[in-house]
Amino acid sequence: MASAGAAWASRGLAGGAGRRRAAAPAALSARRGFALRAGEGRGAQRRAQYAEDPRGKTFAERGYVARDAPRSSRLYPRPEGLEPPARLPGGRKQVSVELARSDVDGFLEAQVVLATRTGHKLFWLSEEELGEIEKLAPRLNEYLQLWQEKAALAREARDGRDLAPRLEQAQRERLLE
Repeated sequence: MASAGAAWASRGLAGGAGRRRAAAPAALSARRGFALRAGEGRGAQRRAQYAEDPRGKTFAERGYVARDAPRSSRLYPRPEGLEPPARLPGGRKQVSVELARSDVDGFLEAQVVLATRTGHKLFWLSEEELGEIEKLAPRLNEYLQLWQEKAALAREARDGRDLAPRLEQAQRERLLE
């Protein structure tokens, strides 16, 4: 340890780091262009003047034409003649067929929409995407059945572990009688 300290001292590094840190704020402030306040000590620096944050005001206050009130009608109103949304069991979600713009070309197409009770869209599927899910459905069902089988085996193993100490205790009590 002493030799390491001597090595640092021979290079001129022992104790020099503290002196460099003390001089750094003054050099840094001069380098960044901060001016000292008139009549104050060396440590006082003038704060930079920032512009007011424009996000604190609404768009209308900033001079833009803004729509602060809700729209009187929806941008893409639900076409007349469509069936009302069907509520799913549980009553928290609903499914409907909506007219929406395609992701690919922007034309209107029918989409199956899963939404909350209040109409917030959770996800939607076009005809092509629905076809892909139909192709995947058998595989998804197999995975679900496998998961259910594994869960049943785990439940049986857990029940066996919980039951084993009770059975041993009952057997001991019979043997002691």
